[in-house]
Amino acid sequence: MNGFKITKLVVTGATVKPVSLLFSTGLNLVTGPSNTGKTYAFQCIDYIFGNSSSPKDIPEGKGYDTIFLEIQSNSDKTSSVYSRSLVEENSILYYEGVTYENKDRKQPINLIEKHDLKKPNISSDLLRKFGFTLPIKIKKSSGGAKVSFSFRYLSPLLLIKEDTMIQERSPIYTGASYTDRTQRAHAFKFLMTGTDDSELEEKDNDKIFRAKKTGNLEILEQLFEKEQQKLLDAEQKEISLAPYLNDVNDVFLSVQTKIGELNSEIIDLEKEQKDTMNNIKYNNDLHYKFTLLMEQYDTDIERLKFIDEGTFLLNQLRPVKCPHCGETLINHTEHNHDKTVIDVEQALYACEVEINKIQDNIMELKEASATVNETIQNLSEDFSSKSELIRTKKNDITEFLQPKLETLNIEFQSKLEHERIVADILLTNERIVELQKLIKEASTKKNAVYSSEVQNIISTINNSRLINIFSENLKAVIFDDTEIVNVEFFLNDDTEIDYKINNKNRESYGKGYRSLIVSVFYASMTLFCEENELPYSPFLVLDSPINAFRDTVEREQLSNSTKNKFFNFLNEKFKNKQVILFENDTIDKNDKLYNKVNITYFTRNDTGRYGFFPHNTDKLS
Repeated sequence: MNGFKITKLVVTGATVKPVSLLFSTGLNLVTGPSNTGKTYAFQCIDYIFGNSSSPKDIPEGKGYDTIFLEIQSNSDKTSSVYSRSLVEENSILYYEGVTYENKDRKQPINLIEKHDLKKPNISSDLLRKFGFTLPIKIKKSSGGAKVSFSFRYLSPLLLIKEDTMIQERSPIYTGASYTDRTQRAHAFKFLMTGTDDSELEEKDNDKIFRAKKTGNLEILEQLFEKEQQKLLDAEQKEISLAPYLNDVNDVFLSVQTKIGELNSEIIDLEKEQKDTMNNIKYNNDLHYKFTLLMEQYDTDIERLKFIDEGTFLLNQLRPVKCPHCGETLINHTEHNHDKTVIDVEQALYACEVEINKIQDNIMELKEASATVNETIQNLSEDFSSKSELIRTKKNDITEFLQPKLETLNIEFQSKLEHERIVADILLTNERIVELQKLIKEASTKKNAVYSSEVQNIISTINNSRLINIFSENLKAVIFDDTEIVNVEFFLNDDTEIDYKINNKNRESYGKGYRSLIVSVFYASMTLFCEENELPYSPFLVLDSPINAFRDTVEREQLSNSTKNKFFNFLNEKFKNKQVILFENDTIDKNDKLYNKVNITYFTRNDTGRYGFFPHNTDKLS
């Protein structure tokens, strides 16, 4: 099943404790006396879903500034959260894949209020969740102009306000101005058939249609002259574009291809050039290390030569005192100590061997250094070569190919313009022929009768299963099962689609029964779309349909049996969907339906829950 169910409504503020309502699958009844916040909660849901009007300002709501609405997908049961400020005209925030409690773990998506196919917005987001494939085009006027179907066409059929239920105007046009009747009728047709007006040809000559309908020859003749002048201008422009009719397509594409190839080669060369520079840097570093090592070798040789020379000089000195015991020397034999005597000759030999070894290393190091220098030279030459090649290729693009491409582009655009003008000439000729035919028809036949698109829509609906579903549901709620209930859609005096029940116009019923009837109608639309696998919303929100029976001018009386049948109807038909009912009346505790419904009581006293907001708003410390 497409769509989602509403699981939680939360209103918060910086200085007050959050308030919330919980909802479940099936029938949800929020009940209690008037002025306890039921309509306010309804308005919060409507506001979250893109209504430009924020909920009414009430004293109990002081300090509350943000609305959150948690939903749960019907397909994969994942939760998401919508949020909207009550004090700032900002976007709607969408926290995807999290519950209200975990929303801060998710970076929200900004959804603008206005329907827009190019920017993230609440309308497109909701429609896609309901299974609609965008874009959807709806006919706007008799001339064939079209507008995009948005959620605001659908919301009055899902979020039913109290005043909407009792109005005498057709419920199909709820919230629409009388100038919007065409698009509301076509929106209804789309919802009931799944076919929009995308394929409908838009007429740019609405004057022709009106002239044909009224037989105004003067207008037709003026249009005829205008089209003839348009044809003359187009033919002259076609002649002026004749020099650009050479076939530039292949040349244009070949130059584009060549520029692309050169750019690709330049990118490859610049990459190779970068690799070469890295190699040069590496070899320069290596050469620097060789230089440091050469200096170290030279230092080692100087140190060893110093040892050799020092040893020679020490052997020339004759000691006055014994270097071991410090006594005055008389002769060497008297101070023959038992110790190891350094062999000077052996030490000098060792120094010489080490010097020779270091000199061999120096030779190898010089050879390696020469190799590195040669590598650096080769790499530098390669780098310079690539730089020159890159410069040449860039020069080919900027000084030769690019100017040529620009010239070809002008010729190419001129050719396209010529083709467009030729198409316009053909179309204008067709219009001239059509105008000639219309002038002839208008001269001989006036006030012709044309079929009505609205009548076609009515015929389609009257032949659909919606009639049977609506009739059966009216039996289940208002009429007896034994009664015959005939429903028929028709075009009323305001040229709007409406319906009759047993040949009695809907508006002729008292406002209490109008309220129940329209609730059943909106529910029937949901059930019809589900049965026919048409995209729609699986939830319905109703604001006080039963309350309309109070203080009616007609003094209507709502029997307990009718009220119970209405509750049972909603519970049975929406048990795998969702209906949220804000109502003054409730279900009797002794009724077997009582334990099957999610009921929230507002008491307007200190026992139980006072209302949507606490009586004395709790402040945070």
